[in-house]
Amino acid sequence: MTGPADVLPFHGEHRHMALHADLAAEVGVSRERITFAEVGDVVEISSEKAAVTDRVEAG
Repeated sequence: MTGPADVLPFHGEHRHMALHADLAAEVGVSRERITFAEVGDVVEISSEKAAVTDRVEAG
């Protein structure tokens, strides 16, 4: 069975996203591969990683 290499929780309140991240960690996703982003964060996704790289005015 395969699973995600990276996880980017993006929907719900912060507590929901934290639970999503915890679930991903429980099933084997490394904490270094779990990326959190807030409204306005710019996320760059490559084959190596996903990372917040900038911020724009939003909301």
